[in-house]
Amino acid sequence: MRYDCRAGLDAARWSAGVTRTLAGRAWVTIAGSAGRASGVVSRGEVALEYGRGLTFDSRRPVRGVEVTLHARRLWFDAADVVTLTPGALFYLPRDWTVSVSVTAARSRFPELGTAWRPASLTRLNAPIGARVVGQVFVASGTENFALADQIGRFSARTVGAGVRIQVADGKDVLGYVARQARTQGRTQTSAGMGYVLRF
Repeated sequence: MRYDCRAGLDAARWSAGVTRTLAGRAWVTIAGSAGRASGVVSRGEVALEYGRGLTFDSRRPVRGVEVTLHARRLWFDAADVVTLTPGALFYLPRDWTVSVSVTAARSRFPELGTAWRPASLTRLNAPIGARVVGQVFVASGTENFALADQIGRFSARTVGAGVRIQVADGKDVLGYVARQARTQGRTQTSAGMGYVLRF
């Protein structure tokens, strides 16, 4: 579940997904969400991801890579958004990982037409202890919005950090904080927490 409060408006959204492992170290994930949008978050979302893993010689600096293609469609009260995101996750020595992705986002508003905008994300994960993994990330992009507190088009750069703690076998707690600097001197600080259950 996700809860947001912006511009004095409350919104909540439930989400769920399922992943199926395929032959050849491949997988496919189908996910979706729905809830009370209040003009703050999407009122509905569907997502599909396909990925495949490759392994290399353990003596190389890059020991393996996961290549993914993620497609997502979101419905807002006054907009329709589609994103296509190819990405790669590189496995490095000492269990470090680096992920890189590029997103093409199409936004469509009534009477305003349709526009495609680019975005990118780079993330570094590093183990801090036996059950703790820390991360830092940098993202940039251009977006179109027409919501309660976000009107028009803006460019943004985001930096952030997070942590994932394994509290038991198959159970993780995670959290993050991010700071976004936008055009026109605007900023946004985000924080979140989550619970992961694997079975």
